[in-house]
Amino acid sequence: MIKLIDKKLGMKNPKWLSEVPPGRLLSLDIYRGFAMLFLIAETTGLYDLMISPSLQGTLIHTVGKQFQHHPWHGLTLWDMGQSFFMFISGVAMAFPMAKGSSAEMTGNIASSMQQSGPWPFISWAGHFTL
Repeated sequence: MIKLIDKKLGMKNPKWLSEVPPGRLLSLDIYRGFAMLFLIAETTGLYDLMISPSLQGTLIHTVGKQFQHHPWHGLTLWDMGQSFFMFISGVAMAFPMAKGSSAEMTGNIASSMQQSGPWPFISWAGHFTL
């Protein structure tokens, strides 16, 4: 079980922490959750609301500006979205690879490529036909 809070201070671990399956990387799940929240906030237009003129000069406006994609004037937090997912994918791939043999992994990769292989080409072709 994961120990999150020191028992010497008289504090208990939250109940949900005891339900985390053994071998699960909790920090990766939390990181993935934050990345998903960032994307949901973008889709719902929350970042546009955060930079409304009525909030000019507030902390909310300052944070909201970090999530706006604009012509290159420096790196913002929103520009790191793709990097978040690349990191998550790399870390998550290590777990199944450590469990399986190299022959199994090669078979799984080949099977995945057969199943998903045509979709990038279909998408690319659709781009030119629309």
